[in-house]
Amino acid sequence: MKHGLDTRQPKTFYHLQIKMKKIQAEEERQAVIDYENRILLAKLTNVLRSDGQLDNWNWDYEPKSLNGPFMEREQAKIAQENYHMQRRLNNVSGVYDADKWEDEYLMHEYYLSQKSQEVKSYEIDTRGFDEMKISTKGNDDDEEKLEDEQTDSIKPSPEKRMLKKQATRLPTLGNLRKKEQERKKKQAFSKPKEYNESEDSTKLFKATKGLAQTKKILIETLARRTYIQRQQTKTKFQEQYKLDLETELRLKLGETYEHILDALLKQRQTYDALCLNHALLTKSYVIMVEILCTRNNRAISLIKDAYKTEFDRSLEDDIRASLSGDSRKMMLALVKGARRETGSVDEDEVKSDVDALIDAGESRWNMEGTMLNLLENKSFDHISTILQKYTEKSGDNLDHELRKVLAGDMKDMMLSLVKCLDNCVVYLAEVLHNSLKKGDNETILRILSTRVEIDLVLIRRAYKHRYGVLLEDDVARKCTGHYRNLLVHMISIHAPSVISKPESQVQSSKIPKLPPPPRVKPLQRPTQKKTDRITSSNPLVQTSPTKSPRRVSDKK
Repeated sequence: MKHGLDTRQPKTFYHLQIKMKKIQAEEERQAVIDYENRILLAKLTNVLRSDGQLDNWNWDYEPKSLNGPFMEREQAKIAQENYHMQRRLNNVSGVYDADKWEDEYLMHEYYLSQKSQEVKSYEIDTRGFDEMKISTKGNDDDEEKLEDEQTDSIKPSPEKRMLKKQATRLPTLGNLRKKEQERKKKQAFSKPKEYNESEDSTKLFKATKGLAQTKKILIETLARRTYIQRQQTKTKFQEQYKLDLETELRLKLGETYEHILDALLKQRQTYDALCLNHALLTKSYVIMVEILCTRNNRAISLIKDAYKTEFDRSLEDDIRASLSGDSRKMMLALVKGARRETGSVDEDEVKSDVDALIDAGESRWNMEGTMLNLLENKSFDHISTILQKYTEKSGDNLDHELRKVLAGDMKDMMLSLVKCLDNCVVYLAEVLHNSLKKGDNETILRILSTRVEIDLVLIRRAYKHRYGVLLEDDVARKCTGHYRNLLVHMISIHAPSVISKPESQVQSSKIPKLPPPPRVKPLQRPTQKKTDRITSSNPLVQTSPTKSPRRVSDKK
């Protein structure tokens, strides 16, 4: 028994030892798995936090191909052939010339028109030779009727007579024809369509509801119309649809078209009041001088009323709050609106005012005494004459003197006042040019919309004379966005540059004129005399193409 117990006891311990080793190995394996899982979890967490990273271990991998070098050589050969083909195509001119075809067609039509005028139809006209009027035994009355009908048949029709009266001219060919076509296009572009307030209001309503191109309709119905027509369209829109046109367009177009809608749809005095308020906020006092110096007393009174209505305060109070010193006095004198507006100028009064300016010395340009009295009471023509006489008598340049004596806002305001009173058209052309250089589209829109029916034609002429370029061309080149097309249409329709010329003046001596075909006198059928008789042997009677008349012998 002892021997048996001794033999079982080591066996049981041996099994327990093996089991413990297995458990230890399993725990070690689980520990390794947990370690690898923690590493994998850390990697996944890093991917989720950093949104992944590019695994570029094989970035230089290229697919291997047995025919790769051959394909590269073929591609290079094809590219070289295409290059040579492109060079050959660029060096070869076209075989067909559309301009030459057009010239040949015009000449062909010209020759046909000449031929239709000169060639006479030789078809035999046998009207009046019926069987009742062929009898040789007719009386004298029948013979006279027959003669009248034959004479009528010989006379040409009214259409042929009109064609003969219309002298066909030699058509314009080559580059002159292209220039003539461009001139006609510009002339058609600058010709306004017939105004109909109902049609314009209907187009604007469709545009506000997204049923038409809003920007295009805005140009057709507002920019190409006069101020009175725009106000009539606005009233008609209110009557038809019970809606405010300005509000509807603002909702459709947004804030980018705010200044355009103010300039085109607001009443003139309201728009001027808005511009004055904007000038006060931005301290652009030169704009205020320009507006007030180009308005009469009645317009200034309406502007002050509109300013009171829009901002619930008077214009004078805002000027007193924004300006000070001589600038305030000068602006209040212009806003007062109590100047004389007579066109005549009293020479004696001008002479006394010039002497008073000279006697004032260096303080002559201060807003005290003589100068303030001139701005408040005298007309602009009177002040302009005084400044001219003063320049002639003093012998000094007024512009240089003002720049030397004055400074700050007062200097800019006084220079603008002098330029505007001297020549308003040239001054506005200069303002437009400076605004185009700065990209100030709002100033350009303000000047064009307010002067378009007054002196825009003169401003455009002064601009061309001073800067050597057309105003509409400069606007099209320098303006950007939605302002450009609108301003170009406004200038072209209200100050057209195209002057219609006869075709004879368009022809140039460089292109020789082809001589017209010789004019041959057309053949005429001889008229029948009263003594003549139509006999049966007359070939016209026997060979009538329409109806074979009966012989005289058959009638018996």
